[in-house]
Amino acid sequence: MKKFEDIYAELVKEHGSDSGEEFAKAMFNAGRDVSFTQNLKDLVTNEEIMVSLLTFNAISMAERAVKVNAADLSISTELTINEKKYFTRLSSITFSAEKKTLEERAVEIAKNILNSTVIYDFEAVLSNAILAGYNLRKEDFEED
Repeated sequence: MKKFEDIYAELVKEHGSDSGEEFAKAMFNAGRDVSFTQNLKDLVTNEEIMVSLLTFNAISMAERAVKVNAADLSISTELTINEKKYFTRLSSITFSAEKKTLEERAVEIAKNILNSTVIYDFEAVLSNAILAGYNLRKEDFEED
């Protein structure tokens, strides 16, 4: 990462002086870039910063989902960790507060499954199984 002195020298050379609004804006932006990069590096070792970033991401994805009328926004990526390839997916499921929650839908589906079979008391197990793998989103986002 560049040091302040290096950035300062580059910007003075680029702008011809160290005064004026243009130079001040360039220094501000350079500092913001360095700070952002450093924060990204820090979040690898600082869980508090990581949780803050993920919370901000969740809010941003939800706002975007509402803005473009999308129920589910996802970011998928491929990465290598310790020389092994992984795929990861971050997903934001956003729906109106008037809709049933995923947990409420899971219980409803579990009850329907239990009522259609001779099994009597596995509602909690089925709810967890449904939350883990059943696509609950489709019905929640159908137009009213």
